[in-house]
Amino acid sequence: MTNQYEDAEKAVLCIYDQSSDAALRKQAQDYCDGLKNSDGALHLACGLMMRSSAQQVKFWCLQVLEEVLQHRYATLSDQDRGEVKKFLVSWILETCPAGPPQPPFLLNKVAQIYAILVRNDYPEQWPEALTSLLAALNSGVAVIDMFLRVQDAVDAEIINSEFHRSPADAAVSMRVKDALRVQCLNEMASAWYIILREFYQSEPGLVKSCLSSISRYIHWIDIGLIMNDKFVPAFYALLENDVFIEEAAMCLTEMVLKKMEPVPKIH
Repeated sequence: MTNQYEDAEKAVLCIYDQSSDAALRKQAQDYCDGLKNSDGALHLACGLMMRSSAQQVKFWCLQVLEEVLQHRYATLSDQDRGEVKKFLVSWILETCPAGPPQPPFLLNKVAQIYAILVRNDYPEQWPEALTSLLAALNSGVAVIDMFLRVQDAVDAEIINSEFHRSPADAAVSMRVKDALRVQCLNEMASAWYIILREFYQSEPGLVKSCLSSISRYIHWIDIGLIMNDKFVPAFYALLENDVFIEEAAMCLTEMVLKKMEPVPKIH
């Protein structure tokens, strides 16, 4: 397997090397396509991503995971599905915080793949998908950042009605929202508030991301989670800072636009 990892890494790097001979790049592409379509694609991608330091190789590995999960999920064994979940959680909670900062395109792709798994298996086959991340937020900024990216990906891939192409998509959205309401929305809201309170000076980018995430969720969560004496003063305080004004204003706007009786909005 070690030789396969080395061969795969060399082939991926060859594909991205525009100075390489065109025929050699074509041979490398064919080899990588064969790996991507093989039964061992998931195991190879997870292992190679952990071993390689090249960003191009890491991104290729994530593309393999995405394509397999998107198009071959029904054919995967429970063991294969479990391996990918374990790999992603470990990468988010252990590998990512311990290593050098990763580029946003890699972090966003990891979050997107996480959301694909949530779409397929949460909550029945993967009840700890969100709670495992919530429980680790005190591990540091890198984990908090990934938690917010996963939230955004869950919204984009599952919840946001703009991306619903069929009644089945709407049913999945409802299933995930119902599970979040029962399981961990209160904890998510508590985490949002802690992020706004603790990091507005030291990590303004994180606070901006948190505000953006909150604005995505306001339209369907219980208004009481954010229409209270903690969040409303926090939004207005952040509104006075030019760094956060756009995101804080979006949260307040979403609260006003929320489809509900007006009385709870003004009490």
